[in-house]
Amino acid sequence: MTIAVSDALTIEAKLPPKHVRGLRPDAQKWNKNKRVSFLWHTAALRVVEGADLMKNLDCLKTPKHVPFTSLFLDPNNPRIAPTEPPGYDDVAVLTESEVQRELEDLIAKKYDTDPLEAAILGQGWVGLDAIVVWSHPDDPKCNIVIEGNRRTTALRRLRVTRLKKERKRLADMQAKPRSFTAEDLREQTHRVKQLEQIVADTDEIRVVPVKADTREELEAIIPRITGVRHLAGVKEWKNYAQGLYVHNRYEALFRSRFPGQKLRLDQQLVEALAAEVSLSDLATKRMIQTAATFSHFRREFTTELPSGESFEEEDFYLFELIVKKPFLRQKFGMADDGLHLSAMGETALFKWVFAKPRPNKAEDSDNIFYRHENLLIWDQMQKYDRERHSSFALEFDTENPDTAPPMRIVEAEWRTHQAKQSPVTVIERLIREFRQMERQTVRDSADFLAPLLQQLADEVESLREEIKVRNRHRGRGAKDAR
Repeated sequence: MTIAVSDALTIEAKLPPKHVRGLRPDAQKWNKNKRVSFLWHTAALRVVEGADLMKNLDCLKTPKHVPFTSLFLDPNNPRIAPTEPPGYDDVAVLTESEVQRELEDLIAKKYDTDPLEAAILGQGWVGLDAIVVWSHPDDPKCNIVIEGNRRTTALRRLRVTRLKKERKRLADMQAKPRSFTAEDLREQTHRVKQLEQIVADTDEIRVVPVKADTREELEAIIPRITGVRHLAGVKEWKNYAQGLYVHNRYEALFRSRFPGQKLRLDQQLVEALAAEVSLSDLATKRMIQTAATFSHFRREFTTELPSGESFEEEDFYLFELIVKKPFLRQKFGMADDGLHLSAMGETALFKWVFAKPRPNKAEDSDNIFYRHENLLIWDQMQKYDRERHSSFALEFDTENPDTAPPMRIVEAEWRTHQAKQSPVTVIERLIREFRQMERQTVRDSADFLAPLLQQLADEVESLREEIKVRNRHRGRGAKDAR
């Protein structure tokens, strides 16, 4: 099948992924218009690749066309990573205008819809990959977007916000035609017509409904779609969104299997969920643990944060490191099948990482651990200590977190220890440094340098005596051997 998107470039939809990723590596050299065209076509290929992944899913109905205005962004979508998703029970909550505006702004900012909007504006709407929707049983004309929130957001912004802005600009230009060149007016008129064409082309938009007549059926189907497309498929979610989704799905399965019981890891459920989301058993387990650990920590310490501070999605990485590394799990009191750190471990982690304000630049932080990667340094230190019989990692004791020195200091000492050089190299470097000293600077600092030089002379004399004694012993040994 050949998809002709424009005269500029025709794509073979059967190209394998390796050709998609390698398409026109010199695209950076193109001018702006061709660059947009390249991005749009490359994206189109990847969309086709995603469509191939989904075409065999038996949970989807036959595609159909619906009014674009019937599409509503999904506040339960884990890509948006809501901490308290509203569920699908109340259609009024899902479609409320303020909720939809907030979702639109969030998606546009978080997932940068500007390039997609520019591509659609430059090439027109090409509905290669239908948007996946669920028709709400309480209002069949309400189509909740299950897959395609970013595309829906881009189209909304073009159809409404951008069109309104460009029409106003054209009207202002036409009101004062002498202030603009004829070419400027033609370009602005063309831009408005492009947007109006996009509106016409998407007034009725192609969608693929899911086979779900109830909320329960929908919640059972969503993991299959998201697992194919975003956990192991075309476009990956960020780690926090992945973790939150997998954890919430596991919790739902657990509550259904073990109603009334305290949440815990059950191997059979983990394996079932892993198959559902197309991940390994271990990756699924670690994802559940990381999300649960982060959630528990946030719940315990949000009110303890310095004024103006908050936990961010990027902090999820900190807990990924802890869950992944056996040494860190042990230090922070987390069992192999645990779902949170020990109280002592959480307290230490908070004091070391979050107790003081965190500026934009990690280097400016006054916390004991000034960046999340410091946990990896700590783990590397303990391995180094085992091999070299040193004790750098012991500087950080979760039982006594207040005694911990700044990681900067310990890391500097550790790096110096790693870089220790032979005595010959040290002495040769010292001699070179002495020779490079400016004599006037030495004379100006005489009072300060005199005692240091005497201390250095004493050390040199001591070393010379040790060498003499060692040489005498060597001479006697050689004489006795004869």
